[in-house]
Amino acid sequence: MQSKAKTILTSAKTKNSFETKRLLVRPLNSQDKALFIELHTNEKIMKHTGGAVSQEVAHAKFETALKLNQTKPAKFSIWTIVSTVNNETIGFEMLYQTNKHRQEKIWEIGIMMANSGQNRGLSEEAINSLLEFAFTCLNIDEIVARFAEENVKTHRLVEKTGFIFDYSAIENGNYYAFINKKTWSKMVNNFAVQ
Repeated sequence: MQSKAKTILTSAKTKNSFETKRLLVRPLNSQDKALFIELHTNEKIMKHTGGAVSQEVAHAKFETALKLNQTKPAKFSIWTIVSTVNNETIGFEMLYQTNKHRQEKIWEIGIMMANSGQNRGLSEEAINSLLEFAFTCLNIDEIVARFAEENVKTHRLVEKTGFIFDYSAIENGNYYAFINKKTWSKMVNNFAVQ
């Protein structure tokens, strides 16, 4: 749970980047286009998120994501996940506000990992670092994870990272799980004591 992110939060406020033991998480930039399109056009990767899209649609989504990353105040932020072991770009994670939560400090989280980044605990490391950054630098109060019921990997990931499930909020085949700043702080403090 504890990461290097805590040691670089001051610089992260200006760079909007953060590190963990094995990852650099930095804002999306134009160099990330190939992987972004590859993931969005991959049926296996996109299986639980509405399915793969065409190259043209993926390209348009990338251009939109770049623009949204620059808007102030931010309502959508996407970061690129880079392995510091081999400098390979392995995925993306994002925070965004839905129309439902615009008046509150509640954001939704998402993650996409290339096959090379899966099954090594890197998704958990990336999510934990983004939670830390969101709660300590971005002053976000609560984060929501929404995912398809059949998405077992995401269910496990969300559970491991401390989200609390709201099974009464299952809607259109999607689970909802929440974590707020207070719960996250307790979890981090409990981990630090162990």
